[in-house]
Amino acid sequence: MTSPDPSPASESTPKLTGSAGPSCAVASGSDRLVSAAMLMEDGLIVVGVRHFSPDMRATLHRIYGDGYHRRVKEQGFIDIRGNFLDRKTAWKIAEATGQIREQVSVPGTLYSENLY
Repeated sequence: MTSPDPSPASESTPKLTGSAGPSCAVASGSDRLVSAAMLMEDGLIVVGVRHFSPDMRATLHRIYGDGYHRRVKEQGFIDIRGNFLDRKTAWKIAEATGQIREQVSVPGTLYSENLY
């Protein structure tokens, strides 16, 4: 887990925690995807190998305690710049960059299993 970015940021700028970087803004389009991510109701972005993977659950539990699953606002992914992308936007990026390896879901909504 990383410390929040000390630079000034607006109240609406999500904060990123995990191994990908200190802070980021929600984006509508980006480059390659690098990690599963959860946008929390307080704006924090938590990353992990997959959604609710053991590493992500440990981080969520450490920050939010036992009720962490109720604090998830949206599941998605982050790109190489740390931008949070919802599952539909992430699908478009993954498709455009050739990252989709398996068709395990309905096209248009990305799941970790589509990538690896």
